[in-house]
Amino acid sequence: ETDKLGNFQKSFMYTINHHHTGHVLVVAKTIPVALELSTRELTLYPTFSFLAENGFRTTVTLYNRKNYPAQFIWKPIIKDKGMAFSICPGKGTVEAYKDLECEVVWHPSFSSPVTGEFDLHVHQGKTLRLKCFTKLGPTSVQFREKRITFNHAPIHLTTSKTAILQNLGHNHAYFQIVDANPLPGMIITPFQGVVPVGGRTELKICFTPNALMKFDSRVEVAVRNAKSLELRIGGSVEVPDIQLSVDSFVFPGVYVGCTQKMPFFVENKGKTHARVTFDLSHHDDFTLHFQPDTCRSPSVPHLYTMDIDAQSTLECSLNFTPKEVAAYAKRSGSI
Repeated sequence: ETDKLGNFQKSFMYTINHHHTGHVLVVAKTIPVALELSTRELTLYPTFSFLAENGFRTTVTLYNRKNYPAQFIWKPIIKDKGMAFSICPGKGTVEAYKDLECEVVWHPSFSSPVTGEFDLHVHQGKTLRLKCFTKLGPTSVQFREKRITFNHAPIHLTTSKTAILQNLGHNHAYFQIVDANPLPGMIITPFQGVVPVGGRTELKICFTPNALMKFDSRVEVAVRNAKSLELRIGGSVEVPDIQLSVDSFVFPGVYVGCTQKMPFFVENKGKTHARVTFDLSHHDDFTLHFQPDTCRSPSVPHLYTMDIDAQSTLECSLNFTPKEVAAYAKRSGSI
């Protein structure tokens, strides 16, 4: 055994029956440990029968044609656009006169680079380079509805709509919203994603306007290896019109410890739903009761909030339970 590369010679003396002697010259050539690749360039094609995240994969084989085990490790070459390929196993040993398959996977997204390179480092041997390429198939994607309308969207409240992308092709489709914030207060999610073969993906459009407006906007959706799509979003923003059935609450005389109720109505005369809040946090002797029951803030017991649909009325009552003899001249709360 030698640790020097090149020609090797060594003479051995032998003796037979303690009388006959001779010499044997051993001649050999020492070469480094080496692995061979089944290919230096690997192309991955789509397989629509696989899940979208697993649809691009193939294998490359490492051959050890020498009489000594070869240890190896794969190292990706990271470039400016990043790296979307992975290889498994990432390191290991190929026994003498054996071979080993390594699986290469491309992790798809709208912005994943379609080329990548790996260096195969062999311990005490030469480094080999593997180039990987991805071939994307044609896609066919469309919106189920090409226009989404926010009619009478309430100001300062969030209204949500859903747009649906459908895949009518034979390959998974990868998309990206060119402008996910087309209007002030509007956000579209997800920003990037995949529409699987024969499936659909929902885009959630959340709109929280802070000004009155009428709008008609166009949202471009880029699809990888296909034409861009356009979604129109239009509508208007309205101010709620809330009125109470009474102008004031007068309790003529209530005994300490007793409760007197005064019914009233909250009416939404506007074209959009409204959220109404009564803040009685500084008026411990007063409580509100709604039909149906409203939502109370867990941190502020006397804070009442409810949603009222457009052109609807909510029945309520203000309850007064004094704890001491006193005169009250207070506002019932804030809306």
